[in-house]
Amino acid sequence: MPKSATLRRLAEDTPWLQKRLTVLESWLDVQKIEPYLAVVMAEYHRRESQAGREPGPKAPAILPSMDDLASMYEDPELLAVMKSQADGPWEVYAAQARGTTMARHAGQALAGLEHEALSSNPALSATEAFVGTDQDQNNDYRFDVAISCAGADRDFVQRVAQILQRSKLRVYYDDNESNHVNMVGRDLDKEIERIYEREAKHCVAFLSAAYAAGEWTRAELRAMMRRAAADEFYLKPIRLDDTTFPEIPKGLVYFDARKGRPLSDATLLSELLLDALRKPRVNAGAEAILGLTEADDAIQQIREFFDTIAPSQIRWRKDAAMAINASVQYSIIGPVREDWLIFLGPPEPSVTKLNLGEVSDVAILPQHLRIKATVREMIKMMKGNFDARQALIHGTVDLSGDLPVLRKMGDFFQSDGRPKAEDAAAPAGQPPTG
Repeated sequence: MPKSATLRRLAEDTPWLQKRLTVLESWLDVQKIEPYLAVVMAEYHRRESQAGREPGPKAPAILPSMDDLASMYEDPELLAVMKSQADGPWEVYAAQARGTTMARHAGQALAGLEHEALSSNPALSATEAFVGTDQDQNNDYRFDVAISCAGADRDFVQRVAQILQRSKLRVYYDDNESNHVNMVGRDLDKEIERIYEREAKHCVAFLSAAYAAGEWTRAELRAMMRRAAADEFYLKPIRLDDTTFPEIPKGLVYFDARKGRPLSDATLLSELLLDALRKPRVNAGAEAILGLTEADDAIQQIREFFDTIAPSQIRWRKDAAMAINASVQYSIIGPVREDWLIFLGPPEPSVTKLNLGEVSDVAILPQHLRIKATVREMIKMMKGNFDARQALIHGTVDLSGDLPVLRKMGDFFQSDGRPKAEDAAAPAGQPPTG
């Protein structure tokens, strides 16, 4: 990437600001700083100067902190700012600046995962995993959720049930051994009425042709609909095929898990279902389904991170990248299955898109970490709203390998590539920075 042209100077620029611009240009000359970062810092110092925060004990340092620059990176007028500061490929600089923010968020997410994976208590209570209002977290129910399904669909349903159980929800699922034991000697008709009408806070029904044909599943559905008539947030229907059910109002939103649809993946369905169960006072199911229309855009953002942003971070900070001396494989969980390998070691750190079955053919360092995550969780990592604890609880992020590498990766991505402290003084022959 060529360095930018000379930073813009204005007649009203103070000597204090002129000195800082000169230092930034000297760093550009010897490639100690990325062009986009020099441009952002130049604008930061110009704003500080115009606000009267120079000179004096509170004058900003020549190297602003990442927190100081965070608002600059997120400025909607960033492109215009770039154009106002220097000649150069402004769109590229603006994209790199936005990428720095994404990388920083990713670093914070990795650090959070390291903390939770190595030090959190796995014995989480149901209420800790069940987020919502105080009203939503009461223990008046025997089960947090009751599952209703046909025997023919159990292979798929069981994978979903297991994820809900790992999330510490109290799940009624009649293939569960403890549930079978509790049902011995009881009237099944009365048990169905009691469980689905009174004892379960929510119900998840997996609807299919086999479900419509079953005597017991029909009985469960009738009990569910009686309860749903008084509680509009109770029933979470999941469509497994095109079978219609006259009992269910046409306006009720389904989770669409038909074959070939994104939610036919049990892990992704479970993630969205947990969102719906944790937010019962809004139509979370509808919000989750509508959000799927943005899946293509989300995947493109993930690809941009691994194809452009991560390689840029590594290219400019090659020595720091090699010092990690580990390889990290990122894998998307769900219907879109893609993998990238970040190689952080000599002779050349790199980011490689892996094709199916290629992992065994690429170089993997002795320290190796595997991160599996759903599309939604990867986007959360990049946007700064990632909850490591909940992701690990729900199984929407899975870790394997050398977990301490998480901290090294987190620290690497949270650094923005500025010169080291010992390099921060102006080179010989340049004016002082004060």
